[in-house]
Amino acid sequence: MMLPPDSLPDTSVIVVSRHRAASLVRCLVALSQQDHPRFEVIVVADPEGAAAARATRLGLKLVVFDQPNISAARNLGLAQAAAPVVAFIDDDAMAEPTWLSRLVPRVQHPQGVAATRL
Repeated sequence: MMLPPDSLPDTSVIVVSRHRAASLVRCLVALSQQDHPRFEVIVVADPEGAAAARATRLGLKLVVFDQPNISAARNLGLAQAAAPVVAFIDDDAMAEPTWLSRLVPRVQHPQGVAATRL
């Protein structure tokens, strides 16, 4: 299901990373190539990952968190989210350019509360 780009809702993408700065940077570069017109990226990472994310100069929201607790890290990311739709992606994933624009319409369905795309 593809919607015209101007009809996609603003979206917050949360990436949690711990001790995988190189993977995080690859993930962020892939996210920078999304065809979704309005989204923000929130990175929750250990100090090394946060520094690597900052060095990309991609205009991210950063939260430094270095504990082995992905649920707490995701909740910290959610607290920063400004958009009505939130998407999570793993730091070792490289999203194809249409990932977000194809994922978001699935939660716009009247009964949709969650979606996944493999």
